[in-house]
Amino acid sequence: MTEEEREPKELTKLLEDAAADKPGAAEAFFQTLLRSEVYVPVKPGSQAESWKGGALPEVGEGGLSQFGFATVEYEGSECLPIFSEEEFVAHWAEREQGSVLKEFKSLIWIVGSDLWMYLNPNQEVGKEITSWELEAIREGGEEAIKDLVAALNDEPLADIEVRSANDLFPKLRQSLIGAVDIHPEIEEAFLVAVKEGGSEHERPMVGIRYSKATKPKRDYVKNEIEETAKDFESEGAAYVFVIDDLGDKSSPNHALFDEATPFYIKPKVSGTLERAKAKLKLVLGKGEEESQAEDDSAEPSS
Repeated sequence: MTEEEREPKELTKLLEDAAADKPGAAEAFFQTLLRSEVYVPVKPGSQAESWKGGALPEVGEGGLSQFGFATVEYEGSECLPIFSEEEFVAHWAEREQGSVLKEFKSLIWIVGSDLWMYLNPNQEVGKEITSWELEAIREGGEEAIKDLVAALNDEPLADIEVRSANDLFPKLRQSLIGAVDIHPEIEEAFLVAVKEGGSEHERPMVGIRYSKATKPKRDYVKNEIEETAKDFESEGAAYVFVIDDLGDKSSPNHALFDEATPFYIKPKVSGTLERAKAKLKLVLGKGEEESQAEDDSAEPSS
């Protein structure tokens, strides 16, 4: 059977249908991806090669570096190429390339929160899977896929009205400044008011842009913001939405804060302060060297 006559696997076919904008294909693609096994290239001589043909350890038994997956740089981010069919791996690498078969739903818990994936690179049809998409699937599983597809298609947010102003929830805003300022990973924070499903009452929505933060850190900050908001029921702020993926340029949630001005911007350290710190380090370093020299001279000669 020639390459042209070969019947593509279900995941490959659904990816092609989604790229062709066939009705329902995008949602079917993500649903199938979540329950599929994919081929993941591994570095030669890595520990992962010993698992070829078998299952990799389950969640919590290691990290990306331990598995020895072969990542590449893609648009300034670390990217893990994955493949729906084994022969696609060699075509991508243009040489013999080891790979392991791994369930996608397990793989997304192994990789880091800042990493992207790319399904079937160097094929006629491929799909980048951004860190935002991976996070949405991690958090919501199959239930998140319909909303994910709608966001990727730039469909309007259903039944949500957003209002931006500098006088929204003033007491909550003031308290949040102190709450976010203690986390150096936060670059900017926004506050808007939203209405859901025709409700007459507005709720606060906080947007966070991190420079870089782990998922446990983001979860901690999110919980902290939610707990802070509970103290401001009097101004209708007790129940707050928290959007914390604004550091991902691909996130469709940026549209929610297009008209908003940040209520918090991470202060920049002045050049004078930096120079003072550098000078202090030099002084301390010199003191340590002199102290060591004095200690050495005090030792008896043999």
